Amino acid sequence: MKFLLVFVGVVCLLLGRFSGKNWRTPAAIYSIMWVFFCVVPSCLLWTNLSWNYYGLLWIELSSIFFSIGQAIGCSNGGRVAINSQNKGVKTNISYDFNTDFCRVIIIGMFVLCGIHIIKGIHAKGFSLAVFVDLDKLLSINEVSAYNRYYGDNSTSLVNQLFLVLEYCLPLVGGFCFSFFSLRKEKLLCVLSLVPVFLSLIISNAKAGFIESVMGFAIMYVLGGYIATGKRKKVSLKIVKRLVVISLLFLTVLFVSMCLRIGSLNSNTVEIVRDKFLIYAFGHMKAFDEWFSLERENLEFTFGTMTYNWIFNLLGIVERKQGVYGLASSIHSNVYTFFRGIISDFGSIGGIVYIFIRGVVAGLLYKRIDNLRKISPLCVTLEATTYIFFMYGFIISPWTYSTFVASYFLFVVVLFLCNLREREVDCFEV
Repeated sequence: MKFLLVFVGVVCLLLGRFSGKNWRTPAAIYSIMWVFFCVVPSCLLWTNLSWNYYGLLWIELSSIFFSIGQAIGCSNGGRVAINSQNKGVKTNISYDFNTDFCRVIIIGMFVLCGIHIIKGIHAKGFSLAVFVDLDKLLSINEVSAYNRYYGDNSTSLVNQLFLVLEYCLPLVGGFCFSFFSLRKEKLLCVLSLVPVFLSLIISNAKAGFIESVMGFAIMYVLGGYIATGKRKKVSLKIVKRLVVISLLFLTVLFVSMCLRIGSLNSNTVEIVRDKFLIYAFGHMKAFDEWFSLERENLEFTFGTMTYNWIFNLLGIVERKQGVYGLASSIHSNVYTFFRGIISDFGSIGGIVYIFIRGVVAGLLYKRIDNLRKISPLCVTLEATTYIFFMYGFIISPWTYSTFVASYFLFVVVLFLCNLREREVDCFEV
């Protein structure tokens, strides 16, 4: 089974690469991410555990159909518009964007998020000293963890609105980075991650931090291409930066998990190290177990798990804390977004659903790649395609209404900043 898993994984990578003719497409990233998650824990990391492999093979099969869908979408995504005096070059197409107004929006959102964080600290009985006093920082994390699991989990409408701002801010910062020319403006974009980082270290809300970092990175790439008309080439300098950023990201998550326990010592570090591995790969073992043992007894939920936010908002279903129970073989209640998809549409229906997502992803990618008629909605839909399967190693991001609302707000911000194509004389070939 291991050989079959690796072989199918190689097929996934090849299809992901050739379905869009480069490694930047949704299918390519989908295949790299999920082949990595399928192969590393089962074949390299936890070889002593009993794996069924059927769930992992289903994930790789979904990657194949996503790639096929993307190839179909790309083939129908339109042709490149070019300038008659510079045949074959797309860089003559450019976009207008009101950077002055965008700067004001970023600063305004930053201030509002800061006020919300300060109020949240005072509401728990602490002061701003938590940021300079380790004992107080540990204490506020203990209080936050207790409230999350044993206290009142209801959140006021005002707090939810501030969370939407907090999650939207990195999206705006990432997208605007390449449109700004001054270093201080670019620094402002990077600082858009500060509010969600502060929320992480005082409340241990890892889900929001992970989604915001992913959202910032996705918008940085999309915004950079729309602003310059050029794809960044992978160089040794970029690889080094990615390694440093990844290590910093993992370090922040590791420290936040230590803070959640309420102490910092060698014993805590050892406990967190084991938990960190489960947090990184436990979802694969949990899903493989669930897929093989429990999926046959399911009744279709028809979208209520994948798009839980809308059904929860309408009062049709209620989202439980943690959503799922613990797996029997590993201490994890994270099953990836694939469990929700299969619960909603079944094993075969889930493959069909992912295939359709692949077609849509191809259509959107081709429009962005051609730099033609890119609207705020088009940018946002393309970004949600990436965030859907990247954040999906935890659960569907559309489980949370605040995540969804942050993307709606992002569309509004782009409209207000007047993102539109600059008029040029071009024709199709």
